[in-house]
Amino acid sequence: MFDTIASIRQIGNSYKIVVSNGYDVNGKKIRETTTFTPDPAMTPRQQQKALEK
Repeated sequence: MFDTIASIRQIGNSYKIVVSNGYDVNGKKIRETTTFTPDPAMTPRQQQKALEK
């Protein structure tokens, strides 16, 4: 069983999302990163829902 932990940081108009997916065999954290840039036409509520998705 893996514990998945997400971190979301706003950088300008985009968001950096980092997910920690446990540890590898050497004890180092396994991290996956992505950047999300919401559509400017979205309302703040729609942006928040899309970010959580």
